[in-house]
Formats: sequence, C-alpha cells, structure tokens
Amino acid sequence: MKSKHSHPFLYFGLILLLMVTSPLVAEEHEGEELENANTLRMELKQYLSTGGEGQELATFIKNKMPKEVHIFINGMIQRDPFHAEELVVQFSEIYEHYAFLQKEAPDEAGLFLQVQQHEALSLVLAESFDSESPSAGEISKKIQAELEKAFDLKLQMQTMELQQLEEDVEELSQLLERRRTAREAIIKRRLDELTGVDGHLEW
Repeated sequence: MKSKHSHPFLYFGLILLLMVTSPLVAEEHEGEELENANTLRMELKQYLSTGGEGQELATFIKNKMPKEVHIFINGMIQRDPFHAEELVVQFSEIYEHYAFLQKEAPDEAGLFLQVQQHEALSLVLAESFDSESPSAGEISKKIQAELEKAFDLKLQMQTMELQQLEEDVEELSQLLERRRTAREAIIKRRLDELTGVDGHLEW
C-alpha cells in the first residue's frame, strides 16, 4: 500500500491550484454582485418613474415626506440598491395604509402621516449618525426630537381610537338595552314567523 505522503508534488499542486483559483472565484462572485446591483438599480428607477403604483409611491415620498427622505432614498438607490429596495417596500406599506385611512378614517390619516414623517426623518438622521463625529451630539438631539414628536402623535392617535371604541361600546349598550326592553315582542314576532301564524294576513 502506498503512503499518502508518497506524492508530495500532488499536494503542492492542489494547494497551488486553490491559491490561483480562489481569487478568480472571489472576483467572479464580486462581478455577479455588481451585475445584480446594477440590474436592481435600473429596476428600482424604472418602477418609481414609469407610472402605476411605483410612480404613485415616488410622488407620495416626494410630496408627503420630508425632502431629506426623498434625497436619501434616491442616493441609496445609487449607493446600495439592495437596501433601497427594502426602503421602497417599507414606504409602499406606509403609502397603502395612508391611502386606506384617507378613505376610512380621514381624521386619523393626517396624524398617521405626521407620525411617519417624523419616524422617516429620524431614520435618515440615524443613517448619518457617527458617534466619532463632532456633530454626533447635535444629530442625536435631532433624532430624539423627531422620536418625541412621533411618540406624542401616536398617543393622539391611540386616544382617538379609544374614543371611537368607547362610542361603539355605548351604541352597543343602548342596543342591548332596547332589545332587553322589547324582549317579549321580539320573541313573539320570531315565533309567529316560525309557526306561520300570520301567514293568512299576507297578500
């Protein structure tokens, strides 16, 4: 039986082959990532500019969000389209919910939009935050101010929701009381329907 050490040149050859091919594989992988990034960048730009839901979203971000948010997303599409895609999905959900509230609860829609504006701006500020930067303290204060505004607006929304729930409960309570008062009449009417007692009165 031959020892595994009887072919030292074979092992050196394999090591040399790995050393040569590893950078090539890494370079090929980087090329694929770059190509994917470029493709996604083009798709995002096309989605946000060629009508339909994408253009509606772009208009929403431009007109309803702080200008810093609009600038940030456009810049992120260039720098990191994968992160930009996540942001587009996130803002799509915000836009859809806002559109829903505009139809179903207009008073709440305005508060919801303000909350999202402050939270979006805090997100943009956080992306530029660097604890080593001389302006770190100032940016941190700005982020905190935006979060405080968003929190207070959320409390207002929750207060409105609670008031609506209380009104609904009051209406249900009144309905139950009316049904309780009219118990005998309601049962009698249903009994007559089931037994056909009043059938001879029909036309």
